[in-house]
Amino acid sequence: VWGQFTPEGYQINVSDDGGANWQGPQELWSFDDGLRGGYIAQNIILAGQSDNVFVAFCGQYGATDFDAPSISDMTLSSVRRGEPWIVTAELNDESGIDYTDVNWLKVGAEEWDFAEADSGMVDDDDNGTYYYTMPSDSMNGMALADGDSVWFFVFARDGVGNLGFGLEGLIIVGREWQGVTNPVFIPSETTLGVNYPNPFNSETVIPYTLNRSQKVTLQIWDTNGRLVETLYDGRQVAGHHSVSWKATGVPTGLYIYTMKTSAGVTLSGKLTILR
Repeated sequence: VWGQFTPEGYQINVSDDGGANWQGPQELWSFDDGLRGGYIAQNIILAGQSDNVFVAFCGQYGATDFDAPSISDMTLSSVRRGEPWIVTAELNDESGIDYTDVNWLKVGAEEWDFAEADSGMVDDDDNGTYYYTMPSDSMNGMALADGDSVWFFVFARDGVGNLGFGLEGLIIVGREWQGVTNPVFIPSETTLGVNYPNPFNSETVIPYTLNRSQKVTLQIWDTNGRLVETLYDGRQVAGHHSVSWKATGVPTGLYIYTMKTSAGVTLSGKLTILR
């Protein structure tokens, strides 16, 4: 767990017993790379799969009469390889933006990378819309593949040293972006929902949730146990998902849909085609 702060004196506290006891930072050090000087507080804690860990950032944020820069309305132009990934964000600040960039990390890499704003449509106080471009073919020197996960967030510093951060967004390469308007809530268990509509004529949607990243196989079977169609077979991140089935050319009748995961979960439901 890590955080960036200015000025000196901030820390990260961590609790692994529901907040009854808190651990202070194991390390606290200063750094200055010429652009984004500040302070890092780091705490490493070992946690099991079902443990709850609480994190608190302690200290007064900002040492001036001005609020930290606010970052909102983050959007992303694409999630495909070979296409520009352009992040757009609204930045507002009372004392003017001194520096801003977009930060990204491919899951599996060890360090974050960043790129300064390409351009901005701003007023005299540096408030307005900023644009940032992330490389879409590689992250941190690692080649991307469809299904890879990339985290990103926007950073801003104002003229008096306050720091602002946009909420993190998660890119699933080639598939989706879960961003500030669609926050990721990790379910407590893996479930298979009831398809809708049901009965249906031509297309239905099957919802499901995953409590952690794992391989998922969703399939349609007839009542004689014959495989009709595989709807999805691959790895997915934790969260809420859905898959649609277009039953083109499939006769009227009762069918079974199943979900199997690499964590050993097998679930099923019934759906009816009515023409």
